[in-house]
Amino acid sequence: MEGPPRSAGTARLRAPAWRAVPRYQARSGPPARTSRCVRPGTILAKLTAMVPPSNKPPSPLRAALVLVIEPDPVDLKLLAYLLAREGAFLLTARDGAEALQILETSEPALVIVNLELPGMDGLEVARRIRAGLRFAGTAIVAISALGADGVARSALAAGCDGYADKPINTRALPPLLADILARRKGTNGGTRP
Repeated sequence: MEGPPRSAGTARLRAPAWRAVPRYQARSGPPARTSRCVRPGTILAKLTAMVPPSNKPPSPLRAALVLVIEPDPVDLKLLAYLLAREGAFLLTARDGAEALQILETSEPALVIVNLELPGMDGLEVARRIRAGLRFAGTAIVAISALGADGVARSALAAGCDGYADKPINTRALPPLLADILARRKGTNGGTRP
């Protein structure tokens, strides 16, 4: 069944679908929170708009330069994701020699070192970092799959500020790193030597 015939002068014009207002902007309330890097209308903008504003202080990891020394690509990718989510800037190294080469030109606020590195082990890397006066304010966290108490004690004796077991606990590691970094900054009065 057809409707009544339309005359040429009564046709309705519709805006193209791509010009329609996105649904997330049509709701009442405050406008969606988006940064300049998030294009309006994208899924990321919609997800960002759903996140309620946080009243907690920003993480000490935000905008901190972090060196991750990890030979395993899966763990490296996981650590990179966790640190990027906290707002940290990342440097990566696969072994101790590469890490020491990176440290000649940069001064990270935090170093995460795997104790089982090829060539020079993580304890030796931590000792060499602590021996440098430029790195007195740098926090060092050791990670290891060995999981024994003796490993944690030897890491702390080598100059590490903290220790974490593998497999990496994605909920516990970021607060641990933030706490260690805040304590290290607090012992130096918040300034770098």
